[in-house]
Amino acid sequence: MNSTPSTHERTARAAGGGARRRLAAAVIGLALACAACELVARALTRVEDGRERLLGVPLVPLLPDEDELAALIAAVPPRDAPGAYFLEDDELGWTLGPSANTGIYTSNSQGLRSAPERVYPSAKPTDRTRLITFGDSFTHGDEVELAQAWQTQLEALAPQLEALNFGVPAYGLDQAYLRAKRELPRFEAHYALLCIWPEDLGRALNVYRFLMTSGAEYMQKPRLTLDARGALELRVDDWVGSRRLLLEALARPDALAGRLLEFERWRQPGDLERPAWFALRSLRALASLQRKLRARELRRATALDLDDEAVRLSSAIARAFADAARASGAEPVIVLLPQREFLASHPGGERALPIVARLRAEGLRVVDVSPAFAAGAQSELFLPSGHYTAAGNAAVARALAAEFAPR
Repeated sequence: MNSTPSTHERTARAAGGGARRRLAAAVIGLALACAACELVARALTRVEDGRERLLGVPLVPLLPDEDELAALIAAVPPRDAPGAYFLEDDELGWTLGPSANTGIYTSNSQGLRSAPERVYPSAKPTDRTRLITFGDSFTHGDEVELAQAWQTQLEALAPQLEALNFGVPAYGLDQAYLRAKRELPRFEAHYALLCIWPEDLGRALNVYRFLMTSGAEYMQKPRLTLDARGALELRVDDWVGSRRLLLEALARPDALAGRLLEFERWRQPGDLERPAWFALRSLRALASLQRKLRARELRRATALDLDDEAVRLSSAIARAFADAARASGAEPVIVLLPQREFLASHPGGERALPIVARLRAEGLRVVDVSPAFAAGAQSELFLPSGHYTAAGNAAVARALAAEFAPR
């Protein structure tokens, strides 16, 4: 019997050997490429504020490491520390402290941004029109002196107006409303303004701020939801207002599951978990980039009326604010403060953000400040952070003076 391989068999063996060599080469090449990616990812990683970042993108999981956590807990100031500008608050999450001075920010004894010596009587003035304003950092006037905040510029532009600044940095629409419920019975006003910056609509879907910002802002806020009848329900627990309790829980993130995490729309896979494959920095970077893109889409959806829960919840909050304002004797007004990212596509007027038409359809008075910004140079109106410059605050003041100053 002839055992000599045939030409066909020799060709097949040669082809098989070539395929195996090519596969081995491909595997080796892939391994080398993965190793190179891992080395590059590790070389480009930087630690900022205790968080690892790759080209500015925070890496998941969004949890402080053991050393950072210990440092954060040690740095938590005593609750209700005298002179603190920011205070923990069991209902609001955080608020402004009374009689505080940070250098750029000052508050009066009533806990609103003001010159320390200026105290407002409970009764509205008889010789001026009082506006009481609620909102986030764009209402508070972040990164500018008190004289440059739009409420102060409004009073200088129209001395017949008095504007009380109850804005609080990082507030969501829900927190602004809850603070209004607290303050409106204390201060009479002719007009009560709920100032909405477009991102506030997404903040109303947030509980744990670090999950929304991907940063080291370890704060917890209350969450409003809608019941079956469309009425607002407050979701809050004993951790709200205690940064220490939240930080201690982050050492065992499974503890968050029994709290308000079920109402947290900004949580994404990998935010609180540490799977074994996270040992590879390159895979963490890829997951982190995907997270950033998903978060950007959610921000866009909430601002552009594309997220059903955000739409319904924001409308309900605005209506509830209007009811609270009327009950206090003030006329409610919703003020839309422009966000740089949406100004080009939605400069106001017929091209206003959808929330303007929606709230007007509900019978609410809405003042859209966007047109006052659309014609200006963004470099003059916005700081690099996105907050308003002194000129941007002046644009808000002019728009509101035209709306409220007696003629």
